[in-house]
Amino acid sequence: MSGVKKQGAARLHGGKMKKLILTLLMIVATACSSTLEKVAERAVYPFAQVNKNYPMDGFASSLVAPWRELWLGRDGQTHAVYAEVDPAAPWLVYLHGNGENLEALRQSGMLEVLPMLGHNVIVVDYPQLGASKGELSQDGLTLSALLAYDWVAARAIGRISVVGRSLGAAVAAQLASQREVYHLVLISPWTNLKELALETTKIADKVPSSFWKANSWDTESSKPVTKYMLVIHGVEDTLIPYRMGAEVAGAHNAGLFAVENAGHNDMFSDGSVFALLYQVLQM
Repeated sequence: MSGVKKQGAARLHGGKMKKLILTLLMIVATACSSTLEKVAERAVYPFAQVNKNYPMDGFASSLVAPWRELWLGRDGQTHAVYAEVDPAAPWLVYLHGNGENLEALRQSGMLEVLPMLGHNVIVVDYPQLGASKGELSQDGLTLSALLAYDWVAARAIGRISVVGRSLGAAVAAQLASQREVYHLVLISPWTNLKELALETTKIADKVPSSFWKANSWDTESSKPVTKYMLVIHGVEDTLIPYRMGAEVAGAHNAGLFAVENAGHNDMFSDGSVFALLYQVLQM
């Protein structure tokens, strides 16, 4: 299975994202409390920049079969796409990172390869990302994932699995703590958000506690309900350290697959991680 081309959908990951976090949090020393919260929000959820890099104009006309658009929630605020390749096949909820939206996934080729995992697939954009609206917080993002899961559960005749990457891994852990999933695969997860921020700069300690409370994203202490859990992490990851993935796996007695010579953004480059995902999801 070929890899996704050049990981183009992750431009705000890795070095760029790390510089963004550091630059924004440097303002903390002189900013007021309300400003600090906004600074932290922009660092964790750089969705305005993602939308600028990957505008949604023309997305619908560029989407090709088997993908279809979907609007979820009572007010239709959550934008998603799904590929139902076989009504009898199991379903996969894929939750992407914070440097991507649906257009980025289309451009990178991710939408092309996801249906090759032998599952029907749904992918959702988080609030204020792409065409989605809603609350920019842990609860808001988790709600997007829950809406996708519940839509699938209403039509699925088999099992439902969840794969999340980076921020998406944190969302996946929260989803699986509120809904039962068959496979839970976390790619490049962190332990909790504040610990990750402190890995970048100690100034993160000055961000108001209210922000961390509303955006704890505590993957290590989450309580997922799943038949099978696997953590995949690049050994050379400099954005979310490998040790965090190992700690998450240990906390949940999950499997751990270390991707040698891989960082944060090149996990899918050679196709081996997709091959592993395919094998795991057939179990």
